[in-house]
Amino acid sequence: MIAPTMSEGTSPENAPGADRELRRPRRRRRRNPVFRFVVVLVLLMVGFNALFYCWLSYTKAFESYLALNASVSAKVLCFLGEHARSSGEHLTSPRFSLTIKRGCDALQASFFFALLVIASPLTVPIRNRIVWMVGGTMLLLFINLVRIISLYYTGVWYPSMFEVMHVEVWQVAYIVMPILLWLYWIRRVSKRPVGRTDASA
Repeated sequence: MIAPTMSEGTSPENAPGADRELRRPRRRRRRNPVFRFVVVLVLLMVGFNALFYCWLSYTKAFESYLALNASVSAKVLCFLGEHARSSGEHLTSPRFSLTIKRGCDALQASFFFALLVIASPLTVPIRNRIVWMVGGTMLLLFINLVRIISLYYTGVWYPSMFEVMHVEVWQVAYIVMPILLWLYWIRRVSKRPVGRTDASA
C-alpha cells in the first residue's frame, strides 16, 4: 500500500484541504441554532394545536373565556353609546349582533408568540423572556377586543364588508402580529449587550 507522505514542517492542520475540513464543522455549528429553533418551534406548535383542538377548545374554561370577551366588548360598546349586551358568547344590540367563536379568541396567536420567544436560540435571561411573553400576550388579547368592536361597527356601518374584515384583514393580521412582535423583541434584546459593552469600554 502506498500512502502519501508529508514533508517536514507540514502538519495535518496545514495539509492541503485541511482548512476546508476545519471550516465544515464551524458552518454546521452556525446552522445548528437555526435548525434547533425551527425543530423546537414546530414541535411546540404541533403539541399546542393538538392540545387546543382536541381538548382545550371544548372545555368550560374556554367557553367562559369567550363569554368574557363578549362581556367586556359589550361594556365597552355601552360606554361608546351602544345599547349592547352579552349572553354567553353572543354580543347583541338593536343594530347588530355577532357571536364570538373559536378562532376569534387570539389564544393561538398569543401562544404562537410565546412559543417563538421560548424557542429562540438567544442568550436571554429567563426573566426577560417571561416578561415579554406576558406583555406580548396581554397586548394581543387587548387587540382582540379592538377586533371584536371593529367588527361590530363594520357590521353596523358596512355589513357587506364584514366578511372581508373578519377573514382577509383580521385573520391575516393575527398571523403577522405575533411575528412582528417577536422580531421587535429580538431587536431589543440583541441591542442591549452591545450598548452595555460600548458604554463600559
